[in-house]
Order: sequence, then C-alpha cells, then structure tokens
Amino acid sequence: MTGERGAGGVVWNAQGEVLLILNADHRWVFPKGHPEGGETPEQTAQREVLEETGVHGQVVGNLGETRYTNRFGVPRVVRWFLMRGSGPARPQSEQEALEAVFFPVPEALQRLGFPEDRDLLLRAQRQRESLERRGDDLPAVAAVLGRVRRVLEDVEQTLDWRGAGDDEGLARELSDELTQLGERLSELDRRLTAELERRG
Repeated sequence: MTGERGAGGVVWNAQGEVLLILNADHRWVFPKGHPEGGETPEQTAQREVLEETGVHGQVVGNLGETRYTNRFGVPRVVRWFLMRGSGPARPQSEQEALEAVFFPVPEALQRLGFPEDRDLLLRAQRQRESLERRGDDLPAVAAVLGRVRRVLEDVEQTLDWRGAGDDEGLARELSDELTQLGERLSELDRRLTAELERRG
C-alpha cells in the first residue's frame, strides 16, 4: 500500500513510562505527523513529538513502519522511531493533542485503541530492553578502550620515522595513521565517558 508519508515517535522517559497523546477523536495514540521542508523522517518525528507534547525526543532506534487508512479514507505510511524523552508532557495545541501523558507500559497498552499501535509498543519495548542490556556493557568497553589507548601510546613512542633511511616514508605514513587512530579513540573515549556520567 502506498500513501501519505509520515513519521512519529515511541518515547520513553527516565521512569520507564511511554508517551501517548489523546487526539481529536478521543483516542490515545503516539505522536506523529507529516514531513515539512525536506526533513528526514527522524527530524519529522522529533519535531512532531515536540510540537504535540512539548517533550524533547532523542532518537535511539528505528521501529519500522505501520500502514493504515485514516478516517478520511486516505492511506498512510508512518515511519516510527524509538526515543528517549526529556521534559514534562504538555499539549501544545488542542488541534494536535487534547492531552499528553507518560503512562506505565501496562496502562498504555490498555489505553491504545488500535491493535497496530499495541504491537508497535511491544516491539518498542523489546528494542528498548535490548538497548539497555547492551548499555550494561559500557563500563567494560570503556576499560578495554583505555587499555588500547595505552598500547597505542607505547607504539607511538617506540616508532621514530626520523633517520629510518629507505623506510622513512613508510614509517612516517604509519606514524600519521597511528595519530589519526589515537584521535578517533580519544573522541570515542569522551563519548563513552559522557554517557557513563549521564547514567550516573
């Protein structure tokens, strides 16, 4: 089925609750909408979440598409993203949402009126749990990264391309590659450290 394209977000907060809106038909649904001005699907989903609920969403996963026909008989294809949300949920316009609320997952499953939305929430929950399990390995990854950086520093100190004769060009190239690798490792180390600090 082809149709109008859109994008939306399944948004979790730090308490493990999921964001729903009460739409104009008095149905609880996920925030979604149409793209504007050359937006990517991710940008559309983030903007729609913010415009409808006041929540800032960070995309952390891709949940695929749902397809349906709206109450006007128009086929729609919506691309969904798993998001982490920050900030209180408040309807920004009654045209967009009558209410915006974070619900515990069991209550959200009861309130969602469409079976495809309930299936989407269960899929999002599985992906979120998978991401959290992988996140538990971050301290170990950070420790290994630290050891790799120390080995790299030892190699750089040992390598001296100056005075290498015929091998000078190769040694210089290897030294440059090691420097670039060190810079990439440093950036990854900074990102891991920031994520670990965020998680407390």
